[in-house]
Amino acid sequence: MVEVHELGLALNLVELAEAAARQAGAERVLAVRVRCGVLSGVVPAALRAAFAQAARQTILAEARLEIDVGPLEAYCARCQCNVVLPELGEWNCPECGQPTHELRRGRELELVELEVLDAAPESGVP
Repeated sequence: MVEVHELGLALNLVELAEAAARQAGAERVLAVRVRCGVLSGVVPAALRAAFAQAARQTILAEARLEIDVGPLEAYCARCQCNVVLPELGEWNCPECGQPTHELRRGRELELVELEVLDAAPESGVP
């Protein structure tokens, strides 16, 4: 069963990937790599199922979906740098212990990379 949330994401993902592949002159897409944050609300298995449905009858129909789950990252004002938070419930900087309030990464869903099969070059012979 496909979840409605993931189906909407998958439809958008297929639309973006197909447009990028066509702009690059690709014949079909072999793989789509996305990065999602741990707070994105994306369930990887549900996104894979939704992607398979959304990609039907497109140049992504046989593409595999690779999902990398990215870390939770925040800005520490005291250290003046981005830090990776070790646990979802831990909002203190792992370096200095200062509470962090500015989330930098963790809610995103990004199209990172496409693996494509290029269209056959035209032969130029009349």
